[in-house]
Amino acid sequence: MSPFEASLGYSPPLFPSQELDLAVPSVQLHLQRCQSIWHQARAALLRTKESNCQIANRHRVVGPNYQPVFVGQEVTLKCFHGGTVADFFFWYKQPLGQKPQRMSIFLDYKKNGTFADDFKDDLRFELQTNKDRHHLKISNVKISDSATYYCISSYSYAFTFLEAYSLHVRYTPSDIQTSVDQSSSENIHAGDSVTLNCTVHTGSCDEEHRVYWFKDSEDSHPGLIYTHEGRNDQCERKNNTQTHSCVYEEHMKNLTESHAGIYYCAVVSCGHILFGNGTKLDLTGENLLKLNSTLILGVCLAPCRVLPSVCECVCRCESGLKSKQHQSSKVPT
Repeated sequence: MSPFEASLGYSPPLFPSQELDLAVPSVQLHLQRCQSIWHQARAALLRTKESNCQIANRHRVVGPNYQPVFVGQEVTLKCFHGGTVADFFFWYKQPLGQKPQRMSIFLDYKKNGTFADDFKDDLRFELQTNKDRHHLKISNVKISDSATYYCISSYSYAFTFLEAYSLHVRYTPSDIQTSVDQSSSENIHAGDSVTLNCTVHTGSCDEEHRVYWFKDSEDSHPGLIYTHEGRNDQCERKNNTQTHSCVYEEHMKNLTESHAGIYYCAVVSCGHILFGNGTKLDLTGENLLKLNSTLILGVCLAPCRVLPSVCECVCRCESGLKSKQHQSSKVPT
């Protein structure tokens, strides 16, 4: 088209191929539109997924939070419930190997919660509650407080675990005053009986303890031979002190050489294991010596008893042979 035709606004007619290009979008343009729609949809799905995960994680308990604490300290188990639709909130305690025990209940429309059963009169427990939290505070922590604690919400007939704590109560090193005493050695005879003593001083630790007896000898590796469960009838408390003294005995009868060795008393108390110095059991073996002496003496005397008979038999045989030879010499030739 010339400049003159362009100035007059003249537009030349389109060829059929050009009309087709304007009427139908190109494939590249179509792909670009599809790609743009796919990116928008993917972004929307990711936003929805992230929102759902945040809502789910708010009420999901992955595992109990480990909470170590020393005896006598205080600890606060936190439980936030902001935005949670619920009628009730609970705290449950589950000692190892036992069923869960309900500790407290809190109604959403009330200001204060209440404790249940054995926890009702224990002033060491306290609930710290408001519109977005339901904390449990434990003061002057004891060994018996070791357990798993659950914060639970309830709406209609549905229960949701909001938090879980594994509380591990330990004694401080200064509280561990347990000691174990044993006699150093015992000299006995084979075939006799013996009683090994183990005295345990528990100090200020008032929890039940267990006592184990181990034997160590040159012929075998150390092995467990007996177990005692701690009982109050074996213990005495010293006057005006917190110290307990417990005596445990191990009786053995008809001792043989296989009983020789070192016997250790081990005590499990206050979360620690303590070993005594060990009692060495020596067999003097007088009874065995008498038996062996008799046997040796019998072996030594046996030839003395048998030898004369053998000598007598040999002499008779020789005399018989000589008489036969004498008779044969008298026969005429």
